[in-house]
Amino acid sequence: MVLAGIADRAASAHDGTRTARAEVALPTARALVVFARGDLAGCVRDLSSALPRLHKIGGSHVQRDLFEQILIASLLATGRLAQAQRMLALRHALNPKVPITQCLRARLLAAAGMPFI
Repeated sequence: MVLAGIADRAASAHDGTRTARAEVALPTARALVVFARGDLAGCVRDLSSALPRLHKIGGSHVQRDLFEQILIASLLATGRLAQAQRMLALRHALNPKVPITQCLRARLLAAAGMPFI
């Protein structure tokens, strides 16, 4: 299994990368697996802890943005509207015209029973 391989590599990594692999790469990979299986609460648990430090394992801005979108969608689906709202407010403030942000904001407002303006 891929997760076991990531866990093994994290455990055997040298001191400089061990923490990043164990605390960022492994939870991120686990979040994607459980997201694909429909365990959105598990995705929120794992990705919430890893997302703020995702830059430590590299990847492009676009890749990190995708993880953020997955987390926001999972937050919305699990009813964690306040956390989703905080993340969406920041995304909207930085670039209000991004279509996925507008879509996620519309989902948030619908979940909260408010019209999207």
